[in-house]
Amino acid sequence: MMCFRSYPHKMRATLRQSQGFTLVEMAIVMVILGFLLAGLMMPLSSQRDLAKRKQAEQQLQEIHDALIGFAISQSPSRLPCAAIAGNGGLEDPVGGGNCGTYQGVVPARTLGLNGNFDAAGDLLDPWNRVILYNVTDVGGGVWTTDIQLNAALPDLEVCSDAACATPLADTAVVTLISQGDDLTNSPAQQENTDGDARFVSTTLSEGAGSEFDDIVLWLSPNAVTLQLVKSGRLD
Repeated sequence: MMCFRSYPHKMRATLRQSQGFTLVEMAIVMVILGFLLAGLMMPLSSQRDLAKRKQAEQQLQEIHDALIGFAISQSPSRLPCAAIAGNGGLEDPVGGGNCGTYQGVVPARTLGLNGNFDAAGDLLDPWNRVILYNVTDVGGGVWTTDIQLNAALPDLEVCSDAACATPLADTAVVTLISQGDDLTNSPAQQENTDGDARFVSTTLSEGAGSEFDDIVLWLSPNAVTLQLVKSGRLD
């Protein structure tokens, strides 16, 4: 008889065990799921950032090529002035000449570019920020008025650090800058917005005080003159 009386107790114990997880077990499962989701989200975020950087690089290259095409199409041959932010993406002044602005934003409407524009008509990068455009004013602005084979060498300088211990180019005629996702005013990034003729292009960094995620592309004067010679605009 005692054997028969023990069955209900065993059945109740088995039933309690089969009813589900305890609160402690559920908490452990949630913690594990949290770690797994975090591990999945970080690579996805990195992939999105990488995709935006590649898109920005391609966008700057398209602007670079459009600038050469613009120089070939103009008579006399010239590069566009910069546009003033919020002024419809047109070079200042419209039609060139003695530029009112040598450092501003890309004159996207003057160049006839496609892309994502803000309400003021300025071309935006993948982070929805205006793309900075700087053109040399050397020789009284000869590169934006009438490019000649003996034109004064442009003076825009591109370096790998703020102190310019390692120059990458010291005669750039144009610099194009996408400011990326981070607007931290580190010394290197400050060089790209301080209004002088020195710019920095270096590796991506998230270090405190040395943040850098600008994407910089520059236009060589040799690239411009070579294409002008090929097109018969210079001889």
